[in-house]
Amino acid sequence: MTGQISQKELTVPNCNHMETANAVCTHLSSIGKNLKSLDRLSVPVFLPAAEPRYIQPWDVVRIINKLNTRKAGGPDMISARFIKTFSYELAEPLSCIINASYRALEVPSEWKLAHVVTITKDPKLPATLDNIRPIALTDLFAKNAEHFVARDTLKEMNTMLDPMQFGNQRKVSISHCLISLMDSLYRHAEIPSTVSSILFTDFSKAFDLVDHTIAVFRLINMNVSPTNVAWIADFLSNRHYQVKYRGHLSDSCIVKGPKLAPSFFVQ
Repeated sequence: MTGQISQKELTVPNCNHMETANAVCTHLSSIGKNLKSLDRLSVPVFLPAAEPRYIQPWDVVRIINKLNTRKAGGPDMISARFIKTFSYELAEPLSCIINASYRALEVPSEWKLAHVVTITKDPKLPATLDNIRPIALTDLFAKNAEHFVARDTLKEMNTMLDPMQFGNQRKVSISHCLISLMDSLYRHAEIPSTVSSILFTDFSKAFDLVDHTIAVFRLINMNVSPTNVAWIADFLSNRHYQVKYRGHLSDSCIVKGPKLAPSFFVQ
């Protein structure tokens, strides 16, 4: 189609498909190699003060019915179309599993595994290791459980967030940020002898380099409920991924970047 640029296939010199998958896995792991894993022993000891949330089957149905059927599945190979088609049949057992996870404050190990596929950052450039963007595919069932925790966590932090925080917020977009910026510039431009300056900072691999221990401490300081903090702490522990390349899976690698990173990044 005119105007579209097709994605180039990643190539690693002198490597077969399996070796290419492992090369990508090693490259992605090197991004956070200096980032320490979550130190749960350093986190303050606390007891969950309230009963964990209870998810009703109709809550699960509501989330499943919003699934995009084109969305790729995770390591369990269960498609979004299948889950959406049988949403009512799956709602009861899935809500039981999710509630059991919340009560135990533990995330099933199967939900801590992701398959990673890559796309090129700039389709005009060669598809090399330095020009790829990883896309993590986790089980859609796990995303259901994560949804409720992320929703409640952001709600609990909302009163303590900077009012000028525009990223990773519901019903807020880059347009609001630009309007606020232009309003400030125009107002100061009307003041004689006033000069306005703007400093832009780009954090490379920001989500991948969030320190998990600091993030958990911040959640506690921002009055996030102990049950949410404990579940998230387990969610961030012992995560693994495999790179998927042309039907081949790499060896397992440890995930450093959290999947709830947007929630952490607004702190």
